[in-house]
Amino acid sequence: MPPSSAASNSSGSASPTSQRQRLPSGGPASKRKREKDTQFKAMYPLQRGSACLSCRKRKMKCDAGKPACAQCVKANRAVDCDYDDGKSKSRTQILQEKISTLETRLRELEGPAVQHRPLPIRHYSSPADQFYPGALGDPLIGTSSSPSSFDLTSISGNGSPTPGSPDSWSLSWEVDSLSLNPDDFFKMSGRWWEAEMPPPRISQYLLEIFLQHRHQCGFEIDVNRFQASLNSTDPPHPALMNAIYALSCHFSLSPMLSPHESGFVSRSLRAISVALEASDRLVQVLHASCLLAILFFAKGRLLEGYYHAGAAARLAVGLGLHQISAPDWNTSGGSPGSSAASSSSGAGGSSILPPPMDALELGERILTFWQVYNIDRCWAVATGLPVALPEDTHPRTRIETPWPRSIEEYELGRVDNEGGSVLYLCSQLVSSPYSGRESANSLRAKATTLFERAARISSSFGAGPQTDQFWVDFQNLDTAISRLSMSIPPARTSIEDHSGRTVVDTSLFVIHALLQAATIQLHSQFAFKDVASQQKSATVAALATAMVHDLEESDYPFLDPIMGTCWTSIAEALLRELIVLRQTPQMEQQVASLNRQLDIIVLAMNRLGTTVPLAEKIRDP
Repeated sequence: MPPSSAASNSSGSASPTSQRQRLPSGGPASKRKREKDTQFKAMYPLQRGSACLSCRKRKMKCDAGKPACAQCVKANRAVDCDYDDGKSKSRTQILQEKISTLETRLRELEGPAVQHRPLPIRHYSSPADQFYPGALGDPLIGTSSSPSSFDLTSISGNGSPTPGSPDSWSLSWEVDSLSLNPDDFFKMSGRWWEAEMPPPRISQYLLEIFLQHRHQCGFEIDVNRFQASLNSTDPPHPALMNAIYALSCHFSLSPMLSPHESGFVSRSLRAISVALEASDRLVQVLHASCLLAILFFAKGRLLEGYYHAGAAARLAVGLGLHQISAPDWNTSGGSPGSSAASSSSGAGGSSILPPPMDALELGERILTFWQVYNIDRCWAVATGLPVALPEDTHPRTRIETPWPRSIEEYELGRVDNEGGSVLYLCSQLVSSPYSGRESANSLRAKATTLFERAARISSSFGAGPQTDQFWVDFQNLDTAISRLSMSIPPARTSIEDHSGRTVVDTSLFVIHALLQAATIQLHSQFAFKDVASQQKSATVAALATAMVHDLEESDYPFLDPIMGTCWTSIAEALLRELIVLRQTPQMEQQVASLNRQLDIIVLAMNRLGTTVPLAEKIRDP
């Protein structure tokens, strides 16, 4: 300090700061304040830390009144007057307590606890009007055109919802009372993803998303029985439910759900291990493995998908689902304990699975096997890896399970062994006229069989000298594909939506695409050398492109992920034809037409890539 400043301070000329510090030390006002403070402390002797959190935060005097102190009551914030338990709490603990309080208040607003009930599915006239989150609406708050209620839907056995067909789903869950958008709902539900299973409302939300996509996953079940089991003493296994929730997050395209997809996958994998160790609900474990395989394939994680598809195939064989010999449930009545129901044929002779209770449960086992089969065969083609399910005549491994029917037929007890087997499909299609009276499930299994065989025969060409048997098999397969293709109904149905447009049955569309890709793959080795093969490939590719062009943009989220592989085969056929035409003079118009067709396929791959990232990887290798 300079000498002059020191002398000034020491001589009695006090600084302003020192003056402010000494002013309150005397005078009547200061005295009255001290007396008031003394009286307050005498009246309210508080220990340190006893004040409420609100007064502490505002640094105010508190009388520690319960349930609310005088300061909080006076300021109309009694609901915020809280006390801690005297123990120091971390920021995480405080946040968890706040979340718990919010959850309690949310439950109070919701009323009685929500149980699983039949899910509200809208009445969709066409796949173009179907819901997928982030696009057309939200099942928690309804749609802008009808915010107060949901209509019932009619879900056809073939896949796409269609009007007019009966469906017993009932609207018993009124969700329009929840005036929250989905993002706010998930935020107010706290850290719901840390629980073993999601809260009821979120679980219902996820289930609704999945059930609208179940056909493209091959998950063919009786929905009413499945929903009834949710509140039963024997609910679906956590392995299956978490796989369903993972796919719901994937299909939702919601930033609030997508981050939790991996968590559901991890839980499903852990639950599968537990179920296998205890031999618990193994058919549901098969479903879970299939759903995880589809999820991995769709995301381009091909080896992971191949691993789970193979695991499902081996388990299906181990359970005997590949050799189900269906009894005649019409004559036996299908009652539990009847000779048909108690026979081992319902489980393929397996001693691991209990006998099916009725024809419906037996039918679901048949459909489960064909779900495994379709995934195994289709994705073996997509990955170029061997199939897991054998196709031979060995008594223990040959496939004898009857072709699948619709779930409605199984409900009526229509289970039989008619229709032949996988091994002799080609010879049957060649030798006898096709009846054309089959379910979409059966047509899909047969299309998958021909799709995989076409890829196998094509890849074997050039591996060695071609025998006469090779050409016999080639011709039979070509004929079988053509006959089955001509017998399938068109994908665009005669049913109209609310705008007067006819709808596309996406299940039939996938069957057509598999057979078109099978034809192209079968002739791919000869397209440059043989004029007939070239013309057939070009004709089929043009037909397939026209069908793709006919799709609505809202149909794409409901297409099977294998479409990426099928459309790749179509694009390759168009490119081969383009190469031939460019070498031919005066073919400018044809070249321009082929370029437009290629643009259609590329656009389709882009749209499919929204829900099937694998399609983008195939498009841009």
